[in-house]
Amino acid sequence: MLLSDLITFTRLLLAEPEQTATGRWADTDLTTFINQAHTQIALDLDWPESTYTGTTVMGTQEYPLPETLKILRVYVAGMPIVPTTIPALGGDQLEIYDRSALNNQPQWVAQPEETYPIQTGTTGTGNGGWGRGADAGNTPWSIGNRPRFYMRGGNIGFVPIPAGAYLAQIDFVPQPPPLINPTDVSIYQTTFKDALCWKTTEYAMFSDNNSMLSTCVQSYQAELMKLRAWKEDLIKMLPRGVFPITARTNFRGPCGKRMTSRY
Repeated sequence: MLLSDLITFTRLLLAEPEQTATGRWADTDLTTFINQAHTQIALDLDWPESTYTGTTVMGTQEYPLPETLKILRVYVAGMPIVPTTIPALGGDQLEIYDRSALNNQPQWVAQPEETYPIQTGTTGTGNGGWGRGADAGNTPWSIGNRPRFYMRGGNIGFVPIPAGAYLAQIDFVPQPPPLINPTDVSIYQTTFKDALCWKTTEYAMFSDNNSMLSTCVQSYQAELMKLRAWKEDLIKMLPRGVFPITARTNFRGPCGKRMTSRY
């Protein structure tokens, strides 16, 4: 799907099929909106996914990542690493303010280097060193917790610090590459055309303070729901979550009257 295809369809939605000297939106303006629509869809849909691999360096805690919109999964030496934040590591959000390590440092800063994957008997809760929900990343760090990762700007950091060279794999949603020339190809296939162009039209309507803005917003959300269903069909193993049954409507009472039983 070319940039020129997206511009043409967007102009049709805007009822401005031809660019003229008096046209409201120039191609450069629509290109800017289209690129922003790419970014927004990537954030809303977690699509497409990409994988970045690298090797840790002994004694190095933080590593730069390519431009990233969202981190999905992280592995070091094949071991899943749970997400956390710097305030959570130090207990700040719980007003613990951990400064119990040497030189008044928090424990996560003073944590010694470790060999990955963490083995039973070194750290962890006895579950292969992988830990359980109690240390899943939202509690202050203490020695023996499951390894975690945090973000500091565009860098990813690991606790404990890797003690050697281990394969690190980060599954993430990348920043879509910008489209510049009319022949540039979008990273999205034709399935995304309606959603991309409706989002582009939304940006255009917003810039013009147009009364059609609400229609564009609703149309984009409708297309996004279609794409989520498409993604679930494409990835059959995608978790769907639990759907509890809270009422039954298939029981008929006297005279065939439908009865509702609530639990």
